[in-house]
Amino acid sequence: MLAIDCSGRIGSTAVGRGEILLAEKVFSGKMRHSSELFESMETVLKESDCSLNDIDAFCFTGGPGSFTGLRIAVTTAKMLSFSRKIPLVSVNTLDTIAHNAIGYIDNERESPKYLAVVLDAKHNSFFSAVYKRDKNKWIKHIGDMLISSQQLICQLRMLGNSAVVGEGLFYHRDLFDSAGIEILPEDYWSARAGGILRIAYQKYLSGEFEEPLQLVPYYIRPPEITEKTRK
Repeated sequence: MLAIDCSGRIGSTAVGRGEILLAEKVFSGKMRHSSELFESMETVLKESDCSLNDIDAFCFTGGPGSFTGLRIAVTTAKMLSFSRKIPLVSVNTLDTIAHNAIGYIDNERESPKYLAVVLDAKHNSFFSAVYKRDKNKWIKHIGDMLISSQQLICQLRMLGNSAVVGEGLFYHRDLFDSAGIEILPEDYWSARAGGILRIAYQKYLSGEFEEPLQLVPYYIRPPEITEKTRK
């Protein structure tokens, strides 16, 4: 399986066999999706000693996230599906970050009961979802939403024993610091292609594939250019 993530500040690609990660490459800097994506895909394929002919499914974060990055991912997915007849598996960005934070449960005896994943949606708001700890995994407790920072902080205070993770913290960490809400280490903030593979493999086994002709990015809200056009 070949996976890409273009949903956040720094993208990545990976190749896996089942739940085993064979190779992963993180882009060299922020917003390098268009310039490094295909070179990175070639690199992880080479490091895995395989080619596109060996790939059984193409996996990607379909959103929410960077509008430009999501469009690049979806366009790449459609191109590969039409040209190589490869099934497509789309993974939710918020779920991917929560899944990556499973390592925090493993490493911390007193991990929080609830975890909010936050992505910056501008205008002092977030794309977010809240997860509840269930032994060694995070289960979605409150579904994907567009929410103001103050509303989210109020929700987490009501739940109690909560923490936050996600790239929204690069811009709004002080909000949660001042509210006294635990912040997971920066290593867990971003989606990674390796994490996509683990979620996508289960969807692959269940036959949860995307229809290329109907595939569009999952924005939660329309891009700003669309909103302005409608006005």
